[in-house]
Amino acid sequence: MDDAGEGLDHMTYARVEQHFKSMEDPSAQERIDCVVSLLLSILPPPLVPAPEVDSDDDSSSLTSSDSEASDASEVHGAVAEAAPGDGEDRISRLPDLLLIDIIHRLPTKDAGRTAVLSTHWRRVWAATPLIVDDAHLHADGPHGIPIVRAISRCVAAHPGPIGGVRITGVPFIHHEYSLRRLVAVLADKDVKDLILVNRPWPLDMPLPNDILRCASLEHLYLGVWHFPKTTAACPPAFPDLRELGLFHCIVPNKELDAMLAHCPKLEVLSIAMSYNDPSRLRLASRSLQVQHS
Repeated sequence: MDDAGEGLDHMTYARVEQHFKSMEDPSAQERIDCVVSLLLSILPPPLVPAPEVDSDDDSSSLTSSDSEASDASEVHGAVAEAAPGDGEDRISRLPDLLLIDIIHRLPTKDAGRTAVLSTHWRRVWAATPLIVDDAHLHADGPHGIPIVRAISRCVAAHPGPIGGVRITGVPFIHHEYSLRRLVAVLADKDVKDLILVNRPWPLDMPLPNDILRCASLEHLYLGVWHFPKTTAACPPAFPDLRELGLFHCIVPNKELDAMLAHCPKLEVLSIAMSYNDPSRLRLASRSLQVQHS
């Protein structure tokens, strides 16, 4: 998978780039969009299904309601409508662990809106592992904020743990600063699951170095990135990583070796459509399953 090719007769990034740029009909962008669609089809399923989008409402943004009061009235209204009778709020009386499980299964914005119901719900929200999926949000983010910046703010503002982040529809070339900030925040907040796919171009978009600090990761899937170089001062550290997927990525052999050497619990390794199939992998895991296409 070396981008330099190391003299091997494999498809290097330079050859791929030249091939796509030489295309006329269909265009290189259309071809690579087909590749990305294929990559998305082999990713793990979303942790929370995307909500149905109503053209008359803004339910798929993070903070689109006019006020916290309107959010609270909508949620209370939905509860009252679903359980007519004496009007007693029985849901709030459920055990906190059950409420956390309920919130954890809601789309991003709907989960966040529960925090405005009461101080009790705010505490429950703060203890709920945050799940963020760009499929739940509008393409430009709330109030015109670029979606990657909105996600970064959402993650940074959440007082509780970060369960998972899935971003598969963002062309990061237009948001490099927000990308670096997002990955740094994810590392600081101990994210557990991360799916990060760049919408090319470019095919060699650099992945921020802070990805190597995400030591709490258990599942990591990357698509269409140039993996950062590891150094003695900044070695990769993934002590709890169990699943790793590298799709259409540029990862030199030495970087992959260094990464695998620091994944003692790795069980699943998926490598698809990468440049220069790895010619020499040093695998030292009794439970590792290699999925190579």
